[in-house]
Amino acid sequence: MKAFLAALFLLVPATVFGQTPDSVLGRLGINLDRPAAAAKPLSPDGEEGLSRGEASILNRVVSRFAKARIPIPQNVKIVWDSNPDVDGSADRRTNTIHISTGSASLPEDEFAFLLAHEAGHLNDPTPACENIRDHGQHTCEDNADWAAEQYMLMAGYSGYAGAGLFGRLMMMSNRASFPRQILVGIFDSHRSEVARTNNLLASWRAYCQRYGCR
Repeated sequence: MKAFLAALFLLVPATVFGQTPDSVLGRLGINLDRPAAAAKPLSPDGEEGLSRGEASILNRVVSRFAKARIPIPQNVKIVWDSNPDVDGSADRRTNTIHISTGSASLPEDEFAFLLAHEAGHLNDPTPACENIRDHGQHTCEDNADWAAEQYMLMAGYSGYAGAGLFGRLMMMSNRASFPRQILVGIFDSHRSEVARTNNLLASWRAYCQRYGCR
C-alpha cells in the first residue's frame, strides 16, 4: 500500500486534482474558443551581447510565438544569465524572463518549452505565485508547465518537447531512477519529471478536446 501511495503521489500532479481542464485553462487566462489577443513580440534585452547561436535560437522561437499570437504579457524582457547549465526563471516584479546561456545548446523545441514555461509563470494569476522570483511551489510550477504545453501546441511545436526536456534534465542530473524521482517529488520545488510529464499529458488532452488533435 505504501508503495502504491508513493507511486500515486509521484505520478499525479496537484494541478489536475478536483479540476476540469476548463477550470484550469480559465484560471490561467487561456480561452481556446477564440484566438489569443495579439501580443507584442518578446524583446531580447541587450541582444548585441549575445553569441550568434543564442540570438538565433531566441529569435526563431520568439518569432514563432508572435506569429501564433501566444498570450504573453507585453513588454517582456529576456535577460541571458551567464550559466552553463540549462536553467530559466521569471520575475513578475520586473516582467523579466531569465534564461541561462547554457540553454542555447538545447534543440529548438526544448528551448521553446523552457521559454514558454517561464512565460507561463508571468501569466499565472494565482495569488500564491505572485511576487516571487523562482516560483518555488509545486502549484506554481504545475501551472507554468500546463500553460507552456498549451503555448507549444498553439505555436505548432511538438507536444512531446517538454517531456524531452524533462528526460534530458533527469539524465543530466542523474535522477532517472524511480527512488530518486520519489525524493525529487517530495523535496524539490518542482515535482518529479515523471509527474511533470503526466501534467503535460493532461494539458495536451485538454487542448485536443477543444481543437481535435490528430
